[in-house]
Amino acid sequence: FRTWYSSDQIGKNLNIKRLQLQDWIQKLKLFKNDHMNALAATMKRYSTQIINYFIEGFTNAPAETVNPNLKRLIGVSYGIRDLDYYYFRPNNINSSTSF
Repeated sequence: FRTWYSSDQIGKNLNIKRLQLQDWIQKLKLFKNDHMNALAATMKRYSTQIINYFIEGFTNAPAETVNPNLKRLIGVSYGIRDLDYYYFRPNNINSSTSF
């Protein structure tokens, strides 16, 4: 699966990738194991997002790295009085992460 999901596969035929993913899901179901069935269900649930990776090679990882920082900022900003500084901080968080 790791070689199938590698970056050299970006831009390949999406229909072939979709069929290969369905084949992986079917192979996982053959194991008759709760963990493998859970993995197959997860792969089936997120199959469109998995296939979308092969269009341009982008994931939502940069957004996922910013989310905890923004949540922490909101949590510690209760009662803030300097709104200009409050609005400055998310821009600072966003610029400090590498995309």
